[in-house]
Amino acid sequence: PGPAAGGAPRVVWEHPGDGQRLPCCGVTVRLRVYGAVYDAHTLVMYLDRLQKFRRADWSNFGASPDQGEGDLVAFDTGLPGPGRAVLTAHLVDAGLRVVANESVTFHFEATN
Repeated sequence: PGPAAGGAPRVVWEHPGDGQRLPCCGVTVRLRVYGAVYDAHTLVMYLDRLQKFRRADWSNFGASPDQGEGDLVAFDTGLPGPGRAVLTAHLVDAGLRVVANESVTFHFEATN
């Protein structure tokens, strides 16, 4: 999946993948945001309902959802121990309406 069809903003996961099993207990999250406009959209990331990351500064190519590679967003996060984790990305507009929403579930496995 690439740029948003019809001009709607879109969030696309790169890592981790849905259902992926990872060594405990940290991960570098990577996703692309298409169609986000500076000063109009904010990406808010949650790990198991706790806010972990927020971004509102978008490059010029991110303003055109039908072209370009989208804005790459990467950050480190984790859990205190092994178990299931749910990452949720909300792209919200200035009125705090969710305009794009994606989630991924993955598992941190205990290491020996």
